[in-house]
Amino acid sequence: CEPRGVVAVVSPWNFPLAVPIGGVAAALVGGNRVVLKPSPHTVRTALAGATALWDAGVPPSALSVVHAGTATAAALTAADGVDAVVFTGSTNTAAAIVASRRGRTVFAETGGKNAIVVTDAADRDLAVRDVLTSAFSHSGQKCSAASLVVCEAPVFDDPAFRRRLVDAVASLRTGPATDAAVDVAPQVIDPNPALAALYSRLTPGEWWALEPRRLGPRHRTPGVVWDVQPGSAAHVAELFGPVVGVMRAADLDEAIALVNASGYGLTSGLQSLDEDEWGHWLAGVEAGNLYVNRPTTGAIVGRQPFGGWRLSGFGPGAKAGGRHYASQLVTVRAAPGHETGTRPAWQRPFTEMLIENAGIPGQANLTRWLPAPGVVVRFEEADNPAVLEHRLRAAAAVGCGVDVSRGAHEPVEVLCARLGNVSRLVMCGPAVPPALADAAARSWTSVCTDAPTGTELDQLAFVREQTVSADLHRYGWLPPDARIPLP
Repeated sequence: CEPRGVVAVVSPWNFPLAVPIGGVAAALVGGNRVVLKPSPHTVRTALAGATALWDAGVPPSALSVVHAGTATAAALTAADGVDAVVFTGSTNTAAAIVASRRGRTVFAETGGKNAIVVTDAADRDLAVRDVLTSAFSHSGQKCSAASLVVCEAPVFDDPAFRRRLVDAVASLRTGPATDAAVDVAPQVIDPNPALAALYSRLTPGEWWALEPRRLGPRHRTPGVVWDVQPGSAAHVAELFGPVVGVMRAADLDEAIALVNASGYGLTSGLQSLDEDEWGHWLAGVEAGNLYVNRPTTGAIVGRQPFGGWRLSGFGPGAKAGGRHYASQLVTVRAAPGHETGTRPAWQRPFTEMLIENAGIPGQANLTRWLPAPGVVVRFEEADNPAVLEHRLRAAAAVGCGVDVSRGAHEPVEVLCARLGNVSRLVMCGPAVPPALADAAARSWTSVCTDAPTGTELDQLAFVREQTVSADLHRYGWLPPDARIPLP
């Protein structure tokens, strides 16, 4: 393992200590020098964390903190002297960072349009409780906050369920953040454009089951939008505030399709007591962190490693708090002669593709690795054919079907034109043609240039990591055969 070099950690205000220190610690343990650029809203919190590290013996030459505005932050993340960027924040900001780095290393955990599906087989009181926690804790300002509830028709059409949900939301206490008894405090920043537009005007067909009241410039009581329409802002936009929309689905299949339609894939929840529905939902929903009969927020390091799919993440995709997160921040080199050996370690099952993270009675916390879709392996004429063979064997070991693009048959400009349908581009050499790097950045396509190592790390380019967390008990009672019925 060798350090990547200088790592910039750019952290958000809504997790002002855990997120920056997670990235900083992972980079430091790999021997990198780190520049931490926290949100301007939470500089003192980040500085307190850095001070604790300095006091513990981390030399200032290895860790520095930069208090920077937008222009300076953009210059930092684009700088040639920065070898990798670890970013947590909005998808739009991540896209700008990716574009500025032109194919150089970026690890980004971005936004989400997170939904909870409530089926007719749900415990409806439990569903109401978990929606409240998921949508309104931290005033809806978590990236994992659920801003959409998709109800199966019998639930949506039940006036008693609507009354219970609205009454529960109306009971939340509002007030200043300095009051520990308050449930919904003011937002830290102004409402984003999607939420501001929602406050001004709903899409025809939608209506306020509980209309927010304005208490101050950034403070409103919580709101519930009823009968959310397909394609509207309440359906597909990240709201990042104390508003939840409720949508009708004819059945579970339509509910899954409505959830996946946003293009995001951070967290997703299911409320159902039917284990067959669990398996069906797990097979169809597109998100990195899945929750069954529990809130979609509050992931714990080591128990629910965190990270998203699609527009909710960029890069190799190893989750924060998971077994491969720190390995992303080093360069792993094989011993000479073993780069493409005939008996690599990953001929054994890749981490058995499923592990139990915590072993907690009554709660299952599984991490699994699934074949990634839309992967292209690019082979230029000057590349080593043995590396191509190694890439294909690594993909086959995890069941990932890949498309091989050969430079001799597909010019770079032709490949660039189809990157909109490519999620990952795995190179067989260390260099990425500039035009291809630019096109990949524009199309949200992650590029892998890491050399083969002969270890399970070679498979990471061909899998997506997913955490499934399910409460198996009901009010403390645990069935003897409780389990997650994985598809």
